[in-house]
Amino acid sequence: MSENRLRKHLDKTPVFVESQNQWKPICFSDSKGNYLDNANPHEEIAWEITWKTFRGGDSTRICQALRGDIQNLTQRYGKVHIYLWAGTCDLTSKNGPVINIHPSPQEAQRQLVNNLLSLEEHVTPIENVRLTVLQIPYYSVRVWNDIHGVSQPHDKEKDDQIKSLIDVVNGVIDQINERAGNRSPKFNVDIEKTYKHKNQCTKYATNWSLFRDGIHPGDLLAKVWLRNICKEIKRRCY
Repeated sequence: MSENRLRKHLDKTPVFVESQNQWKPICFSDSKGNYLDNANPHEEIAWEITWKTFRGGDSTRICQALRGDIQNLTQRYGKVHIYLWAGTCDLTSKNGPVINIHPSPQEAQRQLVNNLLSLEEHVTPIENVRLTVLQIPYYSVRVWNDIHGVSQPHDKEKDDQIKSLIDVVNGVIDQINERAGNRSPKFNVDIEKTYKHKNQCTKYATNWSLFRDGIHPGDLLAKVWLRNICKEIKRRCY
């Protein structure tokens, strides 16, 4: 979407609630979560979210932390609804300022999916714990590397490959959420622009200007994504 359309989205009535939450929303996230946590929220619900963020954390690290923290969280809050937002760091590797696609991308994709399914299996039997896995937004190593002055050969092709890998993982995420009666916002709808020439199929292009660096959301996008998460929290936690 364009910045103008996202602003119009935020201008709509914020997500209000008139009751006390029955489930405590807790979001385990990689560094993307910091930008939503620091956004100036329009929603009261946003203040109820406890963010646990792991800079540079892949799904293995974040899922391990989540597993180790569940007992403490239920003892402190009672009923907890976990929102897991991981996967961005699984599909790429970082060497100094340079980001590249993972040297074994299909293997990394399989490991990510296995981590999500294993966490689902671990959490499902636990009383007073719910799990929603949030979809992975598209991101760009080309934009990141350009901004940091370390452009690499074939960065555009790498972005296309990462997008395809993410689409498969997001399909698995939808299945996990469906089994639990949950759902994730479709973050990529907010960043994709559509265009169509006469007698041609509709095409999509990602609006990277909404990002700080090709990976982390800018202020406007962070607020929109936060609102969309709040809508799901209202539906499942109140």
